[in-house]
Amino acid sequence: MTRDDLELILRREGLTQPQTTVVLDAADRYATAQAKAAIYALGAFGPWPHVHYFAGASRTKVACGKPNVNLVNTTDRARVTCGPCKATTAWKATA
Repeated sequence: MTRDDLELILRREGLTQPQTTVVLDAADRYATAQAKAAIYALGAFGPWPHVHYFAGASRTKVACGKPNVNLVNTTDRARVTCGPCKATTAWKATA
């Protein structure tokens, strides 16, 4: 679905211009965040160049101890690029 498609649907449903603008702005922010996460997962660009190892039931931290906020993380060992994550006991315990 494109932004124009979404706008058309919102108008058809009777949202006002200000309401439509709020929804479209939120959709733009979400789409941008998802695109950034996909690019950063490749490890090529951005402020999150590493894929961190996630282990355990708590979703608040990754193996290296960094807060799980705006990080790309995985339980797939082949995708992990973070050296400190690979040095943790959580990483070694799953080998």
